[in-house]
Amino acid sequence: MSQSTRLGLPYLAAAQAQKHVTINESLRRLDALVQLSALSATTSAQPGSPTDGDIYLLPAGKTGDAWGAMANGALAYYRDGFWEELTLKAGWRVYIEDEDALYARGASAWARIAAEEERRLIFTPGGDGVVSIYRIDTLRAQNPRTATVSGVSGDTITLSSATAGLFFGAFMAGVSYVRIWNTSKTPDESAWVKASPSSTTLQVVNSTAIAGWSNGETIQIGDPTTETPGRVIALDISPMMQAVLGRVFPQPGVLLKALVEGSSTQAVLDTTEAGVSGSFGGVRSESGGSRLGGQHIQKCSVLSPVSNSNLVFIRETATGTAMLIASLSVVALLV
Repeated sequence: MSQSTRLGLPYLAAAQAQKHVTINESLRRLDALVQLSALSATTSAQPGSPTDGDIYLLPAGKTGDAWGAMANGALAYYRDGFWEELTLKAGWRVYIEDEDALYARGASAWARIAAEEERRLIFTPGGDGVVSIYRIDTLRAQNPRTATVSGVSGDTITLSSATAGLFFGAFMAGVSYVRIWNTSKTPDESAWVKASPSSTTLQVVNSTAIAGWSNGETIQIGDPTTETPGRVIALDISPMMQAVLGRVFPQPGVLLKALVEGSSTQAVLDTTEAGVSGSFGGVRSESGGSRLGGQHIQKCSVLSPVSNSNLVFIRETATGTAMLIASLSVVALLV
């Protein structure tokens, strides 16, 4: 072998004359590839007066006597008055100076590595029953709402009235969990609902959380303000992430599609990062209750206590018993 496998550095041969030539060739190659930095990944015309040591990542459509013969995505290295095409290896990284960005080489192409402040979106397919993290259509009062427990068995809470649909909508099963509280306990105790098997029952994620709950106690949807400010409902979206993406992670934000309708009065569906006053944003129906919708990005930073995802907090607002449709779907996740 006359050169190194990965960087192509020429080796000295036994009893070789002019050894300095070979050594200098290796040093020049190392000078280009160690702490690799290129001037641009978008410059397509070969510069007429380059500076010794200049490197460019060549885009498709490049032109010039030397560049035109090089491969798309190659690194063009100018030294000693000539352009050299550097042979690429998977895993190489190059800093692109005019973009202030880092690129990584895959098996056949370069990919930009997003910085912390350069969030990207992973769009989610489907609609109701797939990405509908909150969907309740029953006429109701704004949160918090309460119900009375008539019995507990394993992971199932039975209510004394047919009001389970005011806590968890059918479209939410397999998509999200919603936090409820037993306000008869001191301090309040929480559990996460994952399904509503019937109009009088709620199924929770962990049966241990409700093992001490009893007939006659009061449960509530909507965090106590001592737990989360701003009268909010906490949603864990990890079931949707697992089903759609195959993994769960602390998403820094979500792109949401919201729809809200009131009953003869305006209704509002807001989201917030952590329930802090002034942090809410969302959609509202017309003053007469006609449904309206919209899309917005919501930052997420509060880690769920039951998964590796960040929570989404929502709040319903309407005068009297006037909330109708409130629907919130994840269009995309920020990564």
